[in-house]
Amino acid sequence: MTPANSLFREILDSPDRDRCPGSRDLISFREDEPAEFLGELKRAATSMVELVRRGQWHGRWAEVSGKPHSSRKREHRSRWRHGRPLVYPGSFSEPELRRSAKDSLTRYEQIQNSGGLSGWIEPRLGPTDKSPAIGSGSGSGSGSKSGVRYEVSATRQEFPPSSFDGGPPSDSNGDDRDLARIFISARGSDGHVAASPADDTADTAAVAGANPVDPIADLWIKLGRLSNHPDDRSRRLRFGFGREIQDDGRRDERRLRHLTQIALASLPEFRLFHGHQDLRERIRYLSDSDFLPTEPIVYWNSENGGARFHHDAFSDDADNPGRQIGVAFLQVSGRTAWLALSISDLADRVTEFMELLLEGAAPWLNEALLSDKGKRKQMQRFLINRAELLTELAEPGCGRLGPLVDCGPEFTSLLADAGHGLLLNAGDVLLLPNHGYTRTAMHSVFSASTDISCGLSVALRAV
Repeated sequence: MTPANSLFREILDSPDRDRCPGSRDLISFREDEPAEFLGELKRAATSMVELVRRGQWHGRWAEVSGKPHSSRKREHRSRWRHGRPLVYPGSFSEPELRRSAKDSLTRYEQIQNSGGLSGWIEPRLGPTDKSPAIGSGSGSGSGSKSGVRYEVSATRQEFPPSSFDGGPPSDSNGDDRDLARIFISARGSDGHVAASPADDTADTAAVAGANPVDPIADLWIKLGRLSNHPDDRSRRLRFGFGREIQDDGRRDERRLRHLTQIALASLPEFRLFHGHQDLRERIRYLSDSDFLPTEPIVYWNSENGGARFHHDAFSDDADNPGRQIGVAFLQVSGRTAWLALSISDLADRVTEFMELLLEGAAPWLNEALLSDKGKRKQMQRFLINRAELLTELAEPGCGRLGPLVDCGPEFTSLLADAGHGLLLNAGDVLLLPNHGYTRTAMHSVFSASTDISCGLSVALRAV
């Protein structure tokens, strides 16, 4: 029996520990912890994981409760409004996921071959009357009669592109993690520019510019690495349009609907998500908004893989039509470990951690992070100026705070013990709300499987 005053109970019962609905309790641990604590932890543990990302060790976690946290619906809505994550465990069953998982692993192997990306997508593109119709907030339905054709452009960039200057769009992103990209055109049956699959009467000239016979030619699918670490075999497959970075977050509903249509034709896991009416109703309730699932990203995480702290918000997400209201992540196969919390909660934990460092805790981190007088003064300024702290955390990679939030097991363990660690199993869905930079869910990801795992990220756009 666990003593009521034990360290084990102290961590789990802490009044400021987050208890994310749908999640299970996690505790971080080291093998040199006191024997009493380790004994209690190992007796309660239902599973354990070791976290390593890009060669950096981030500690060990033990899942110590098999029953997910529950809460009332109004608490779910409050968490959504404050940019806090929500987990819906077991949203999809193993039989439902079996085909998607198999297809995903086959796709992972195929698209990494030269010409594999176009070879994979071309047989799956065709008239939209062979695919489910996409209506505002609708699920799978009867065939669309818009007669849209999707065609892979002759302009392709493969293994690896030195720059994105060979075709539409003119783009110089030049990320050295990119492996291949193909462009897709959308045409109506008469050769004219295609309207939205859900809007056959749309002003088609407005889609492609002044010339109404030009096709929409700036839809694309891109394959890339998650990192350049030699032991990281992780990949991501992203569906997008326009210019990367400049057009990220652009509220172009027609192009977004075309991406949804292409994803329905090519990704079994996206079709599963799109057709889950109960989950879609939950998201509508949380957000008080109808929405379009679009811009999917398929992630394959390997050992040493994952993602550093970041968010998915855009500057104008707070209350504009067409804004991104959040992101949903479906674990298709395998397992991933997450740190997920609102940017406000992250600011609180960063403040707590910085105060410990400035008091002399973890001298090895003090040497690495605060030995420079300028950096120490900047950290002290963050402590007294919360607005500046939040602004910095919202920067790509958390800006100057990136080395702190991704430093290793010290901060990772602090977050896990504060209730911000999550383990996602196949069939689980994680919701990450976005309401602009000041109310968004921050997250960091680790592989928790020995084999390649697959996950699907879906942007949720208000319509």
